[in-house]
Amino acid sequence: MSRPRGHVTQRGRKWSVVICVADEATGKRKLHWHSGYTSKREAEKAKSKLLHDLDNESYSGPSTMSVDAFLRKRWLPTAERTVRPTTYKLYEVMVNAYITPRIGGKRLQKVGPADLDHLYIALEKGGRKNGAGLSKKTVANVHGMLWKAFDYAVKVGLRSTNPTRLADAPRPGRSTKPRVWTRHQLGAFFKSVEGDRLQPAYELAVATGLRRSELLGLTWDNVTLKPVNPQKPNLAVVKTLVEVGTVLTLVDETKTKHSRRLVELAPETVDMLREHRKRQTVEQAEWGEAYEKHGLVFAQENGALLKPSEFTRRFQKLCRSAGVPAVGIHGLRHTAATLMLEAGVNVKVVAERLRHASVTATLDVYSHVLPSMETDAAATLAAVIHASR
Repeated sequence: MSRPRGHVTQRGRKWSVVICVADEATGKRKLHWHSGYTSKREAEKAKSKLLHDLDNESYSGPSTMSVDAFLRKRWLPTAERTVRPTTYKLYEVMVNAYITPRIGGKRLQKVGPADLDHLYIALEKGGRKNGAGLSKKTVANVHGMLWKAFDYAVKVGLRSTNPTRLADAPRPGRSTKPRVWTRHQLGAFFKSVEGDRLQPAYELAVATGLRRSELLGLTWDNVTLKPVNPQKPNLAVVKTLVEVGTVLTLVDETKTKHSRRLVELAPETVDMLREHRKRQTVEQAEWGEAYEKHGLVFAQENGALLKPSEFTRRFQKLCRSAGVPAVGIHGLRHTAATLMLEAGVNVKVVAERLRHASVTATLDVYSHVLPSMETDAAATLAAVIHASR
């Protein structure tokens, strides 16, 4: 194939790249139009890449594939192999509920930054089924997913540029104050649920700050209650219980690699877990051969996996009965962090125990605790200065 020629041209407010390609069989030359660029500079950059692809025999001509067809047939199957099942399910929801109804029929190669700007605005104003708008965080998640999808389109030659790079990405607001319990509310809840079969699960959630998936994926072989010195009682977070639709899966994977950790247990927590294991042994004996042996610390009476959504609904019902706010299972994690900070535990220790990516992330989420900590610090320093006189 002879070296192709290419040039840029303006059509209205948009710019296009025209590539002249010679057919190897007939020798005839054909013009390929690549449109949708917002500036001449962007078009020139795209032209250089297209000509480079031609020289390296990786060029892909204009495609009539729609956004919906690309996402469903090309990108989602690829994403399914590389992300967690829950993340993949979220991608499916965003494609079906937010993207396809609005730009799904548009040609993949025709989508420009302005189209994405309009999409984000529409989602913020009325992205829900009832006509209400989506939160900025949700729209930002849509933007993040589309960024990855269009990057893949560029990688496989279906597009020359990624339009999300020039779109006005939604910016989620600063983290809001998490819903947590006070010491009084925590005490009221545990007094109300005393004797409940799953009370140990709620207690361990507060004592350790485990996420719901980590709590329900915890197995006895990852809990050390009789350690050998100098090791201390602990549990290892290495598995999670994932719920995708109606399917429950116990996987050897955590939210992130950083989430894999050892969590030290207090003596009271060790005693609680020992009592819980005794009760579970009795349940296993009562069910006999029908008992499902997954080795889970928290399971149904027959040993079967606890459905996370049902676990949450049960917890919220208990909250209402106890007369305390239904903070959600993750609220127990927030409560654990807040109580530790209020008790004067070093923020770095809190960050490590919760396995936050950094101390900064911990301070950002729990900034509502800082004013009281500052007051205590001021009082402590004043006392030290006064005593030194």
